[in-house]
Amino acid sequence: MKWLKIKDKSIGFYLDLVAAVLLIVTLAIGSSGGPLLNNTNFGADMIVVVVLCVLLAVAPLFHKLRFWSLLPAACSFVSLGIVFNNGAAVIMDRINNVVYSGGKFESVLAFLILTGIACVLCIVACFMGTERKTA
Repeated sequence: MKWLKIKDKSIGFYLDLVAAVLLIVTLAIGSSGGPLLNNTNFGADMIVVVVLCVLLAVAPLFHKLRFWSLLPAACSFVSLGIVFNNGAAVIMDRINNVVYSGGKFESVLAFLILTGIACVLCIVACFMGTERKTA
């Protein structure tokens, strides 16, 4: 397995993997209990984006490309947008002290924090690259 060289990967590759795991955890928690707008769960859009992020985070194991780190970062930002879009009404309900939309503010806040951390990890990984530099 010449193409599967984990020892040649830099810290950026592992940061992308950690970000993908955080998004999987967010998806797993958000898929139960109806924490979002109108007591709903994450939809197919979030599932597709998280699966794509995981596949793109693992892709540098199989093929060398200079800009691999940029693709999981884009997916993590899309997932942050999905969480913010689905949770904005819940946040506004909390700020205005009304119960109109349903949902759980604490859950939405946790999802925003987890996806935000995943985005930051992906940004840092973009600057580090996925391949270790050899002299």
